[in-house]
Amino acid sequence: MAFDSWCDLGEGIGNQGDKPELWRIECAFCGVKGNFELAFHGERKNPTSAKKINFDVYKCGNCTGFIHVLWSAGDGWGRGLYDMRVMPWPLDGKREPSENWTKESTATGFSARLNQARELGRCKPHGAQRRAVRDAR
Repeated sequence: MAFDSWCDLGEGIGNQGDKPELWRIECAFCGVKGNFELAFHGERKNPTSAKKINFDVYKCGNCTGFIHVLWSAGDGWGRGLYDMRVMPWPLDGKREPSENWTKESTATGFSARLNQARELGRCKPHGAQRRAVRDAR
């Protein structure tokens, strides 16, 4: 989602809650999810509202790599939501569908996007894509 300011992070779109859920975060170096401990926390308050942007550094319990998580909880009508950006992100990571989607809608949506990309000439079917389609079914 595009936004105009980092203060828009967590407003109206994101995950339920008021802080990051570590099980959602994947280590960019070893691929393990959720095995982190907080190494540093900083925050910046928006001078015109009560909104805070949080800067967390987490250490992976598996490979001792560090990741930076920029996150914020909703302050306005997005209250009860948070959103985050993780750096670095896994290079081989694939987008994961929302846990609110059914398995059937996930597979159908993935196939539709892949077919649309093929029609537009943006990609050609090859081994990795065929495996992804097969696994999505």
